[in-house]
Amino acid sequence: MTSLTVELEDSLYQKLQSVAKSRQLTAAEMVHDLVAQLELPSTTSPGKRLGEIEPFSVGAILRPLSPEDDLMEEMLGDKLF
Repeated sequence: MTSLTVELEDSLYQKLQSVAKSRQLTAAEMVHDLVAQLELPSTTSPGKRLGEIEPFSVGAILRPLSPEDDLMEEMLGDKLF
């Protein structure tokens, strides 16, 4: 288990202690239970595949691309495939 330090205003901490005491818990147990209930994004679940993403508009074209806008050579150096 990893420990965590949380800074709270005194009034908020007193409220937390009061609610925890009414539930026969310590403030730390109360915070642990509350965090455990959070639905945190999973770092292991895969996202959508590119083909599964619905197209959407990002707005109007401000300026059409020109040949000068092609930066592929700069990004790849002299290695073109």
